[in-house]
Amino acid sequence: MFPGVHTSCGVSNVSFGLPVRRLLNEVFLMLLMSRGLDAAIVDPCQEGLMARIAAADALSGRDEYCQRYLQAFRAGQLE
Repeated sequence: MFPGVHTSCGVSNVSFGLPVRRLLNEVFLMLLMSRGLDAAIVDPCQEGLMARIAAADALSGRDEYCQRYLQAFRAGQLE
């Protein structure tokens, strides 16, 4: 609808005051990524989150030939 417009999001805002925030934040991020989110404010040290992002990018076609996913695997960064 708006070519050239990029989006970003502070992911944890959606779960404020709710229980099991980490689960909501991760699922919300995956939903946003599936809809074309360009950038997210997340905790890169959160266990497993970067692996999930790499997997989502690989499966959605945002990681051509799964190159970044394979690099993360070789570096031991996937669960």
